[in-house]
Amino acid sequence: MVGGRVVVLGGLVGGGLVVVLRVGGGTVTVGTGLVVGATVVVGAAVVVGAAVVVGAAVVVGAAVVEGAAVVEGAAVVEGAAAVLVGALVVRTAAVVLAPASLVTRTDVVRVGSVEALVLVPSTDTSGDTGSASSLPERSRLKPTSSRLSAIRTAITATIVSVRLNPPTWALLRLVGLAVSAAMPRTLPGCQGMARDSSCSSDRQITPLLAGSTLCDSRHYPVDGNHNTKEVPVRLRFGTFMAPFHSPEHNPTLSLEQDLELIEHMDRLGFDEAWIGEHHSAGSEIIASPEIFIANAAARTKNIKLGTGVVSLPYHNPLWVAERMVLLDHLTRGRIMLGVGPGALPTDAAMLGLEPPEMRPLLHEYMQIVMQLLTSDEPVNYSSNRLTLTDARLHLRPYSDPLFDIAVAAVASPSGAKLAGKYGAGILSLGATVAVGMDVLAHHWSIQEEVAAVHGRTADRAKWRLVGLMHLAETEQEARRDVDYGMTQWFRYFQNVAAFPQMAVEGGDVDEMVNFVNGGLGVVGTPDQAVAQIEELLEQSNGGFGAYLMLAHNWANPEATKKSWDLFARHVMPRFQSGGGGLVGAADRARARRPELAEQQLRAVDEATQSYEEERQIILTTT
Repeated sequence: MVGGRVVVLGGLVGGGLVVVLRVGGGTVTVGTGLVVGATVVVGAAVVVGAAVVVGAAVVVGAAVVEGAAVVEGAAVVEGAAAVLVGALVVRTAAVVLAPASLVTRTDVVRVGSVEALVLVPSTDTSGDTGSASSLPERSRLKPTSSRLSAIRTAITATIVSVRLNPPTWALLRLVGLAVSAAMPRTLPGCQGMARDSSCSSDRQITPLLAGSTLCDSRHYPVDGNHNTKEVPVRLRFGTFMAPFHSPEHNPTLSLEQDLELIEHMDRLGFDEAWIGEHHSAGSEIIASPEIFIANAAARTKNIKLGTGVVSLPYHNPLWVAERMVLLDHLTRGRIMLGVGPGALPTDAAMLGLEPPEMRPLLHEYMQIVMQLLTSDEPVNYSSNRLTLTDARLHLRPYSDPLFDIAVAAVASPSGAKLAGKYGAGILSLGATVAVGMDVLAHHWSIQEEVAAVHGRTADRAKWRLVGLMHLAETEQEARRDVDYGMTQWFRYFQNVAAFPQMAVEGGDVDEMVNFVNGGLGVVGTPDQAVAQIEELLEQSNGGFGAYLMLAHNWANPEATKKSWDLFARHVMPRFQSGGGGLVGAADRARARRPELAEQQLRAVDEATQSYEEERQIILTTT
């Protein structure tokens, strides 16, 4: 590892084995030589015949294939065609070239603080699995080959030689510089960008050993100094709808109002709506998010609909999985599953559940749900609350491989741990309350650590933050709007719901608005909303996938719909690809307007003069 960066040395190892070593947070791939056949691996660039793999871009011949986040430990390249299999991605730069076979099996060996990931070609199917029991789980990959035990000593010796042989790094850097000099510096559209330059969707080929940085579509400028923040290519937006209604309101009309809001969001182009489950306290009136979603799905075309969340300890997990798969088919894949322990103690008390029981039950039932959704193996489970005997799903999911799954998280690390264990997303419900802001980046670190232990991938695109906003054309107008229902919402959390993680302060509406605008959210203008989201991106220390606005009903239905309209028109384009291009086009046109306008006037003058000259000739000849 050079300067804390990822370093790759060698290609194929030992007749088709590739060994990826992780040393103290960095990654080192060790092979038997710098060049093996036609494979050269240097820095973050992998050259395979006519194919070049750099960051998130794969260049095959003259074609550019752009994956999702490409590079995730066990990505596979088939034959000499250098085609990435599936949607897997490789952040460790461990690309495997296995003619006539795919590398689909994996194992992990640890020596001290060093971890070695061994990828074995699938042509060797004779392996036993006896040594896999003590190794970390690797999702969707078969256990170790029988040859693994025979090469443990060799791997250990290689690790030691790598750690104790400093000249290796000097040699590797020289090779990196030489290859980088021979390679094209940029792909089309990334014209000579220097380190820290502003990047959009272009790619820059700059091997890490050469001391440069990679430019790809996951980096966007966040200030005028061209500093960049790693965020998903397109930030998604939606709502987290508990919902919240005054107990004095007609519940039938309130539910209809919720459905109409989701229809409105669908027309505006919002991406997601998550629907809650509650059974007490008088304000959050949806008892079954699945039934509500079925109704909303019939009224909408594109927006994805999720349970936000199913309180898993309240239910038989077999029926939860069955209902979600049914909705997956009915919505043609627009369903999402969110799970949590249950927020209201008054709900749990009716089932005889105590708060300390909730999270252990969530973990047990989540394991059952995930096995049902991802495996054909029967589930057998017995406790004092539930018995399952040879339980299987009746239908398999419509989504391939599976619909989105997310776990609720507020302050406790429990949700982040569960998400990491199963490669799920996080619903950060308290992202903007004081306790949530303090643990925002910490939650992500927990998820990454747990995901690594279980052989999963923590994907920032699956991380959703929930916040509070009401927008109007001026802050004064927004303040007047929320006089309709903000007091009821605050009093609910101050005096009714036993949910201390959502502690809010304020005696009158002005104090409540000031409390929200003090960091909790925005009661104001679209520009204030943009600034709030940029602040959250900064605090997340790397970006997130979606921002969900809580459906709080602070304003009347008309003002609420206007708020969502303003957000869609003025805020969403700032974090999605469509708006930035138009702003850039306008800026470029503005910059060239004086020059082009002068050219236009000159062209008109020339045409007029030409006409007059022709007219004089005609008049003279006649």
